Amino acid sequence: MTRIYREERFRTPLEVERALGLWVDRIGAVRGVSDRPEHYRVLGQFAAVAVERGEGALDVVGAPSTRAEAGDVILLFPDMAMRYRPDRDWDIRWVVWNGPQALAAQRAGYIAETHAVVRGAAPVVRQAFDCLAPLMVREDRVAALERLVTVLEMIREFNVALAAASPPHTAVRLAIEGLARDPARRLSIGDLARAARMTPAYFRRLFAAATGTTPKAFQLAKRINRAKEMLASGRSIKETAEGLGFSDVFHFMRVFKKLTNQTAGRYAGYHRR
Repeated sequence: MTRIYREERFRTPLEVERALGLWVDRIGAVRGVSDRPEHYRVLGQFAAVAVERGEGALDVVGAPSTRAEAGDVILLFPDMAMRYRPDRDWDIRWVVWNGPQALAAQRAGYIAETHAVVRGAAPVVRQAFDCLAPLMVREDRVAALERLVTVLEMIREFNVALAAASPPHTAVRLAIEGLARDPARRLSIGDLARAARMTPAYFRRLFAAATGTTPKAFQLAKRINRAKEMLASGRSIKETAEGLGFSDVFHFMRVFKKLTNQTAGRYAGYHRR
């Protein structure tokens, strides 16, 4: 029977950190670790564990083990029942963080359990650790903001490393560029998938992995961006709706308000002043 325990000792964030939505719980580093935990644990927070020497594995309940070697980073998630262990011994360094903004980054796909080991990203954690070390003893507003920025920069660098390791499929990249260049051109998932010689489901997955959204939502956002440009240049609402291929003016106005939280008329009126 798999035994799992939940960690419950968390740092209490400052009020300003709660307002910012992200805080660092702790940082740490150890050398020569040879412990191989028998039990799994649920951390309850996010963590990046850099393997600086040695190699080992990340075990997640219900999933195959993932290998990690010197230079890699193991990402841990709040609800993940896991254990990470060296083959013999290793040197590791970690940053632990939490908060609603951290959860939002996970929901947006910037960190994901499907990419729980980021190859070659250990220097990113080391840099974040060095930035955070003098900040962890400070409890002022500026330090709280700097800690947040440091963690977000670390997450950004993880995404740079992942993108370099798995760049978007050429057909998907061309589709993204085409939709951005000509948002008025209405293409279905089927059209895009056929052009890429993929099934619609597979194309949709690759597109979402590259952009964080669906082709339909991506195209709609680009059409509304173009609509803003047209309205700001003096085009009428009717001209704009027709020029971007909306079925009718009322449909365009509903979509515009939904995506911008203001009416097309108000937006146009503001730019005519």
